[in-house]
Amino acid sequence: MKKLLIAVFALISIGASAQENSVLLYGNVNIRSSKGLDGTQSSTFIINPGIGYQFTKNLTAGINLGIDADKTETSGTSNNYNKNFIFSAGPFLRYTKPLNDLFSAYAQLNASYLSSTAKPYTGSEVKWNGFGTSLIPALSINVHNGLALNFNIGGIDFTSVGPKDGTSNINSFNLTFGQSVGIGIQKNFMCKKKK
Repeated sequence: MKKLLIAVFALISIGASAQENSVLLYGNVNIRSSKGLDGTQSSTFIINPGIGYQFTKNLTAGINLGIDADKTETSGTSNNYNKNFIFSAGPFLRYTKPLNDLFSAYAQLNASYLSSTAKPYTGSEVKWNGFGTSLIPALSINVHNGLALNFNIGGIDFTSVGPKDGTSNINSFNLTFGQSVGIGIQKNFMCKKKK
């Protein structure tokens, strides 16, 4: 079975990991829905796309975006809920090191502006903003013609957010190696070379 899997990966791989003079499009999506025994229902939608230009086989720079929306309804009624919405946007820099024709390792540094709105069932709406930065090491597996799957097991991030009235900020630092797993997809689109 192991030999069969290795043969399948070898057949579908074309060895085009980091492609100089190409546009990189990547992202991941997370959709969750759950219902508790007490009638509480929660739903989450997260999407993190990014687009960049690959200057060399090792260096890519671009823009990353993020949307994180969640809603929790209690007691099984749609009128008793809490909603949260977070938007992020900013530049990224990625350094890629091809290991062979199939695998590449990369580290991506993100810097983002953060904006958040919380709408509780009781009380008033709260708006926050701030900034965040993260460093994510990952492994990329080339699948076919510039298409790759990305895997990471955490990273390092720092955020500083506060209410828009500027009264106080909340700073947080997270080191999540081995505590979370991320799977994403990416595609390189070759640019036409100038004559």
